[in-house]
Amino acid sequence: MIKKTFFLVLGIILVVIGVIGLFLPFIQGIITILAGFYLIGKVKKLKFMDDLESFLKRKYQECKPRNHNRSFGSKKNL
Repeated sequence: MIKKTFFLVLGIILVVIGVIGLFLPFIQGIITILAGFYLIGKVKKLKFMDDLESFLKRKYQECKPRNHNRSFGSKKNL
């Protein structure tokens, strides 16, 4: 019984390692492409990178709190 359980656990571990190993080249390719775009952006500005930067800045401005002076413990709110 213990021998079957050992081989079952070992088999599952090997399958998981195999599945992760299949996707590692894909993930590495994506990271390499993004790094290439980053280096290209340092040398030459690309239009889509400028658009992405302005979009992210606009979203950040929409999401950040409007008033930083409010606190829940102040006497004004009581």
